[in-house]
Amino acid sequence: MSVATVADITVQQAAGFECVFIYCTHLANSDPPAPDPTKPVNVTGWTARMEIRASVDGPVLAEARSGAGITVGTTNGMFTVKLSAEQTAAITRGGVYDLLAQDPTPGAQPERVAEGAVTVERAVTLAI
Repeated sequence: MSVATVADITVQQAAGFECVFIYCTHLANSDPPAPDPTKPVNVTGWTARMEIRASVDGPVLAEARSGAGITVGTTNGMFTVKLSAEQTAAITRGGVYDLLAQDPTPGAQPERVAEGAVTVERAVTLAI
């Protein structure tokens, strides 16, 4: 069993953003389940999508997906998320995010890799 990481992130408005998430199996006998950083999931061939929203049901403030801002690793369980300065310039307030990923195996369901709050450090200069 794998478990989502709860991690709050900070986005600097109008600056490039990059964050690496590592999807791991859970620690044996942990209650509630906690990620075991020594056991990453093999995510070869997986697809992923991340959205930042003002609230769970609020408008999408920014998004990334496999091949368009998200690079999916292999046996290291890594998902690297990048947002451009243009994308972060459009984020004017904090909110929430989650990162969903799906194994390419037929019938596989999306899994939540990470989730948390988003804090925005507002910029004075929005473009160069």
